[in-house]
Amino acid sequence: MATIVAPPRRPPGRTLQTRRGGKFRWTIHTHPNHAFTVKMTEDAPTAIVGFRNVEHALIVGKMIESHYIKQKEWPDTTGKLILPEPHEGDLEFVFTQMGLC
Repeated sequence: MATIVAPPRRPPGRTLQTRRGGKFRWTIHTHPNHAFTVKMTEDAPTAIVGFRNVEHALIVGKMIESHYIKQKEWPDTTGKLILPEPHEGDLEFVFTQMGLC
């Protein structure tokens, strides 16, 4: 008669968690396919700027628009980014969009 034996039990291990909640970020765009990005140094990769809070995205968007209105060009996003005070009113040239990061 044959005996069936169960395999040995493994000790409980730590499971890897992926895509836990809270991964949505607000991004700033001038066009649906053009997100606001920064490059900290010439050698660094370009990174998309994302905000957890929509109010923070709106403030930075208004600062970018203020720079565009005063300087007639978009801010240089390589290196240190210096922006003026945000303007009053709604966004005219950029918009915010919620996405999954």
